[in-house]
Amino acid sequence: MANGDERGLGKCRNGHLSSYGYPTRPDDPFPFCSQCGCAMVWRCDQCGAELPQDSEELKPAAFCRHCGTAYFAEQSAEREERVVPGM
Repeated sequence: MANGDERGLGKCRNGHLSSYGYPTRPDDPFPFCSQCGCAMVWRCDQCGAELPQDSEELKPAAFCRHCGTAYFAEQSAEREERVVPGM
């Protein structure tokens, strides 16, 4: 169980946002989205940084602002397609 001060925002690969630790919200991060059943992401898998904690910033976020890792595998593939060789 989260301590009383722990809060967070997360999202699933379909872009649904959710939170924990706030009044009327679950106390702990939960593994799956209640809207579509996809896995929730609360932190970067690579560096452990929290996702942006502002919902307006989190909505479009696809990559960690600390290490550049994609939050979801399909976004990583999109990023590789955008990289121009030799640049």
